[in-house]
Amino acid sequence: MQTLILAAPGLTAGLLWGFASCMYKKIRLGYAQLNWWRLLAASLTALIAGLTCNPTITYTLTWAALSGFLSLGLGDTLYILSLKIAGVAIAVPIAFSYIAITQALSGLVGEKFTLGKTTGAIIALTGIAVLYIGAHRIEKKREVVQGALLAVATSLLWTAGNVALKYAQGAPLMLIVATRALAGLATITAIAKLKRVQLQTRDYSELTKLIIISIADLVLGVLLFVYSIQTVGLTLTVILVAPSPAIAQILAATLLKEKLRPQYIAGSILTITGAITATIM
Repeated sequence: MQTLILAAPGLTAGLLWGFASCMYKKIRLGYAQLNWWRLLAASLTALIAGLTCNPTITYTLTWAALSGFLSLGLGDTLYILSLKIAGVAIAVPIAFSYIAITQALSGLVGEKFTLGKTTGAIIALTGIAVLYIGAHRIEKKREVVQGALLAVATSLLWTAGNVALKYAQGAPLMLIVATRALAGLATITAIAKLKRVQLQTRDYSELTKLIIISIADLVLGVLLFVYSIQTVGLTLTVILVAPSPAIAQILAATLLKEKLRPQYIAGSILTITGAITATIM
């Protein structure tokens, strides 16, 4: 029971991120607009909450800012673009291959390989591969290749951002969340200026939905993710969020009317099994 309680924050973060990935595909805003508004909503929410609850500023927030630049500003922008181009079935599984890279780099963040973590990572990654292969056989368009490459870049950026986040420990959790979001917001603002992308929108219906989803994704989800890193470690936490692609596939079939194929079901079962294995072994 104690193990499941410790695993709950990471698993819940994965659930929220799987839901958000599906909904971002559905929202009718451009990739830069979408990421800018979600980061604005998240940064303001987290900053107000962080300064109200515990306004202690520490040097470790520098690592949080670096994490925000890499993961949210660059990585999430490419991820959203990948979702728009290739769809949930392709983008999500490839992007979440960062789990394997994080496991390979575990020694750099002071964590050790264990049989449970290694076995869980292998099972989860097998599931992600099944999800991708199943989708790729169905969708062999040029856009899929472009989206897949963007998802690969996302995976690398997320890995680097998570390693930086590991070193942000010691600062108040909500200020870590706020700092990451603010750094990501500054990054996407600069990208939009360079690309001359319009960030304003009058689609208030879509904007309202986006703000709600963004707070669940980038405030609550990241808060749980950071807390999980601080309690059970980075390598186990990234395995716990591995079911996100499976959740996204199921929701895509339900909400976006994408067909739920046998490969998707098998991949979903494997990713969830990997997370459970890493937790209980």
